[in-house]
Amino acid sequence: MPSVASLPSDGLLAVLVASDEARDVVGQVLSELPPDTRVALLVQGLSRASAEELASGLRPRPVAILDGNTSIEAGRFVVVPAGDPAVLQGATLVHPAEPAVTPLDDLLMSLLEWPGLVSVWLLGGQPPEGLAGLQALRSAGAVIGRVPSAAAESLTLPAAAEALGCVDVTLLVSEVAAAIAHLAHTPPPGEGPLVVADQGGEVRRLLSLLTRTTGVDFGQYKRNTFMRRIARRMAFLRMTNLADYVRYLETHQEELQACYDDVLISVTSFFRDPQVFDALQSEVLPRLVDQRLPDQPLRAWVAGCSTGQEAYSLAMCILEFLSQRSLNIPVQIFATDVNERSIATARAAIYPSAITLEVSPERLQRFFTRVERGWQISKPVRDLCIFARQNLAQSPPFSKLDLLSCRNVLIYMGPALQQRIMPTFHYALKPTGFLLLGNSEAVGRFADMFTLFDKKHKIYGKKTLYLPHAMELRHLPVLHAVKDYAMSYTSEQRDRSELSSRMEHVLLDLYAPPAVVINQDFEILHFRGRTGRYLEAPSGPASLNLLKHVRPGLLYDLRSAVQQAAKGSESVPVRRDVALQDGAEPRLVHLEILPMPVNDGRERCYLVTFRDTPPPAIQEVPPSDGATDDDRVAQLMRELSATKDYLRTIIEEHQTTNEELNSANEEVHAANEELQSTNEELETAKEELQSTNEELTTLNEELFERNSELSRVNDDLQNLLASVNLPILMLDTALCIRRFTPVAQRLFNVIQSDVGRPIREVRANIEIPDLEDVLADVINNLATVERQFQFKNRLYMLRIRPYKTADNKIDGAVLMLVDLRQYPA
Repeated sequence: MPSVASLPSDGLLAVLVASDEARDVVGQVLSELPPDTRVALLVQGLSRASAEELASGLRPRPVAILDGNTSIEAGRFVVVPAGDPAVLQGATLVHPAEPAVTPLDDLLMSLLEWPGLVSVWLLGGQPPEGLAGLQALRSAGAVIGRVPSAAAESLTLPAAAEALGCVDVTLLVSEVAAAIAHLAHTPPPGEGPLVVADQGGEVRRLLSLLTRTTGVDFGQYKRNTFMRRIARRMAFLRMTNLADYVRYLETHQEELQACYDDVLISVTSFFRDPQVFDALQSEVLPRLVDQRLPDQPLRAWVAGCSTGQEAYSLAMCILEFLSQRSLNIPVQIFATDVNERSIATARAAIYPSAITLEVSPERLQRFFTRVERGWQISKPVRDLCIFARQNLAQSPPFSKLDLLSCRNVLIYMGPALQQRIMPTFHYALKPTGFLLLGNSEAVGRFADMFTLFDKKHKIYGKKTLYLPHAMELRHLPVLHAVKDYAMSYTSEQRDRSELSSRMEHVLLDLYAPPAVVINQDFEILHFRGRTGRYLEAPSGPASLNLLKHVRPGLLYDLRSAVQQAAKGSESVPVRRDVALQDGAEPRLVHLEILPMPVNDGRERCYLVTFRDTPPPAIQEVPPSDGATDDDRVAQLMRELSATKDYLRTIIEEHQTTNEELNSANEEVHAANEELQSTNEELETAKEELQSTNEELTTLNEELFERNSELSRVNDDLQNLLASVNLPILMLDTALCIRRFTPVAQRLFNVIQSDVGRPIREVRANIEIPDLEDVLADVINNLATVERQFQFKNRLYMLRIRPYKTADNKIDGAVLMLVDLRQYPA
């Protein structure tokens, strides 16, 4: 018997989900597992009696049946009987504090906390229990496998999980044990060769390969999540060296595509978190439709739509709301994803039969149509949704949106990538728009852009920003072009630019007065120049209030000057000269307060400048020879008077010139603001034009796909009609010819130019009694008519049925003749 040791904190945890019918299969897998495999294995779904028989059949292997708290150990098999609630806490199975509604889902959800690799193998079980836990585990990087059964399994858990895209691999019973043993020796994402290889640049090579091939830069995605997905792919190929895997990717395009699909984690479902859609109908949609013009469309964007379930769920939710209120509002839903395969699936809108576990019977009947491969979204719902491939980090956004849904997408992105995306979301929404995020997501440091509307369901409203964040849309070819341009930028040009910038800084330091910018509450927003001669740091708690920093002699005059500037309705500067006793030397300080409107005039700031004004110097006049003291006094008085007059004139001229300069400066400032406003308008127009162009491109792709689909359908119909060896006529409600088969062409004497002509105007080679009356009766009463008649020694069967559209509307009739027999001449 192998030794029982504690399982490493990062070891493999394997789970077999089974039922009593698969007990023998479970026993075979456990018996074939190598004894030295360091893996803890859970078996869930067997009854207690079957669990005891399994344990006795596997002796001397260590098999434990859950009874109270049971530890998880390497080489030990723990059986959790069906219906017994159990969750994993650390490395111990415990009974939950609250009774479980779905024990299997609770157990699988608790495995998300396991730091190592988790693998789940589906051998049985009954849905919907377990589907939610499997989706969460696969999204977190677990390996999900199944074993096919010879019995009919259309409603079993393995089949339902595979239909929902939760199964990674399908193996025979004889292959499961070997697969588990290999996974047990696979290094975890945070250790082993995956980390060592990063020192040699293997991860960078892998990222570069994916970027060149797919156009998606995964460098800004969360590294741990990315490495877990890579570890999954390596586990499937039974590789343990990252360098070998990178070389394998370079030569195997199919694995590169599989790796790309796996990293993107396309896990979704219809009406995921139903409470969120209930909140949309009760709280968000009523606000969006109020005060809306009847012809103004309701626009929504589902970013990261995967295979389309989220977008179609939103469309059905909106249609139900509009129907309840008897409103007829146009609806446009843009759904985008970076995975082209997912977009193709979403456009086809065909989903497996397992969606009956997610969609209510009422919605199935109203919004779905039964098809051969499962269920297809009805055409009215499909017409509301436009699907296109888009990279959130590179492509321009849509604009003027009422609702933006981006659920469980940001959790895979790093902070830098989120910092580029959130301003894009803010720009795309209308001022009254809403942002919907996933349960584990939040706006975080972008709280200045969005206000929390519904904390429980993560619904945010848009905030109006006075200084909006700039959007950063990157495209890889553009980055290369910018890099090439930067390399071509010569050293001489760089030297000239640096010289010009240096000169401007020197001039500002020499001639620009010290200044501060304050807001309406006297809070300092910006310092410029050396303000230490006028401001000093106060004692006590730190503060940026100007009234606490200014020197005492300037306090009252400065406050009154700012208040005077605040009372004015125009941006007119306020000037004031203040005598400041600074030590033994008195000096005159010239204050100037200039109002500065910001945020489109909603707020006012003030530029406060300080400038020393020295007193005029008086030159001493040497006394003349023989002059008396009175003469000298008179001369000095005259010179003083002349100097005063001269200074007064100079001051007046200076004030006049200063006023003219200020007036010119204000005109230049106004012109600059106008140019800046014009530039902002042009930027906004450019962004709107870019968004409109993106929408047109998206619509063009959608129309191209629909045209291609219509062409294929038309080709199929033409080939079908040509291969049917029966005379068939398709007529519209006015009994005009719509289509016919080649056999009908000879029998009814019609040609292609007769399409659109009434049937009564065609001279057929056969006479059918009361044909027009029978056709009218079929169209009016919606009944299929079959009758026999004889013409020229031949017995025919006439069968007429209503022509139904995809919306179950009657739009004509289909006529078919069957030659039953031929009489002898």
